[in-house]
Amino acid sequence: MHKKYHITKCHMKTILLSLFILFIYHNNDGALSNTWSAYLLGREIRDIAISDNDVWCAAHLDGLYRLNRYDAATTYHITADSLDSDMVSAVEIDKEGILWVGTKDGIRSFDGISWTDYPESRVSEQVVKKASHLIEIDYDDYITCIAVDNSGGKWFGYYVQIVHFYNGEWETYNSTNTDFLDSFIYEITVDSLGRVWVGTAYDGVNYYYNDIWTTTMQDMRTLLFQSVLSICEDKNGIIWFGGPSGQAAIFNGVSYTEYPDFIDVQLKQDVSAGAADLNNVIWFGANDGVSRYNGNSWENYMEVCGLPLSEIKDIEVDKDNNKWFATNNGIRLLNDSPTSVNTQSFKFIFYESFPNPFNLQTTIEYSLPHNTHTTLTIYSITGQAVIVLKNEYQQAGNHSVTWNAAGMPSGLYFCTLKADGRSETRKMVVVR
Repeated sequence: MHKKYHITKCHMKTILLSLFILFIYHNNDGALSNTWSAYLLGREIRDIAISDNDVWCAAHLDGLYRLNRYDAATTYHITADSLDSDMVSAVEIDKEGILWVGTKDGIRSFDGISWTDYPESRVSEQVVKKASHLIEIDYDDYITCIAVDNSGGKWFGYYVQIVHFYNGEWETYNSTNTDFLDSFIYEITVDSLGRVWVGTAYDGVNYYYNDIWTTTMQDMRTLLFQSVLSICEDKNGIIWFGGPSGQAAIFNGVSYTEYPDFIDVQLKQDVSAGAADLNNVIWFGANDGVSRYNGNSWENYMEVCGLPLSEIKDIEVDKDNNKWFATNNGIRLLNDSPTSVNTQSFKFIFYESFPNPFNLQTTIEYSLPHNTHTTLTIYSITGQAVIVLKNEYQQAGNHSVTWNAAGMPSGLYFCTLKADGRSETRKMVVVR
């Protein structure tokens, strides 16, 4: 027996609107090249993790979704039956391909076959009570963010603490054993040098390197904001920070600089997501859309694919340079293949400094085949940036820079030249 279905005017409007959306988001031949697409509409996506073939999506109050990266319409929905909670807030994939998931009840991992729970990661009652004067805590074990460091260690951000998991050992950092982890953890990012950057609600940004925490509150006071919501690193080693009310800043290895032109003409809401793509274009997402910076100017995506109506929670870039945006209304995908680059045509020449070893000063020379943004930084043997000699857009040709090492102790130093995503390092020795 066949059922009869009646299509009302309201249903017809919904169908026509859906067809219109599909028409806009896809080309007539179904190709996604240089187009916007939308998936998981109606679901709040908090975080994204991308593997070779899959895009994992943390859906707040709706479990975990897996999209096929080449056919994102194919979804696999994982609910509380496997996760113990449908409130999924963070996802990350480690170097072994294991998926790590943060929920309101703590941490779980998935190796492709089975799930593992980690009760050791639970927040202690003592820490919760100490932080209760700062924020209202609904879920003590709620995970805000996850990052994997260069050694394979996992870092988990909570409302009130940070947990590091490495080689089966758990280590906790909070207000009981640090001077600054006394507020909400917004973001954890690991840069190319291995520094673990932590963005907080009230304590600015801090980083962990060589078993030492470094607080930057004094430096951050020179800026207009101490609440750091997003952190990313570009291909020249510059660290970018997003703050409240559309504010942005960078760290060049020595000092922090605010971007006043960004707040004047771009996003006005909290900058809660950031990423650098394969062309070294910086993408920032907020509650009022997306802006990108190509090295010379900012460009808005304010009226594309419904972004102005969506809060941007996360931005991730896959190996084909496609941009994936997690929003409070599903996933937005910008299919945008990287600009073709002939790597043989760009090979800067980085000469050995002279004299070397040296007592007071040495000359550093290099040659650029074309115009590009260049950074030239001196690092100590511990990996700390001593001085940034160049951080600017330079013309093609030969360049010479003198480093005066007066006041620097004897020892080994490293000089790193970065341009167009490439870097080379030379050793230098100061002798007193």
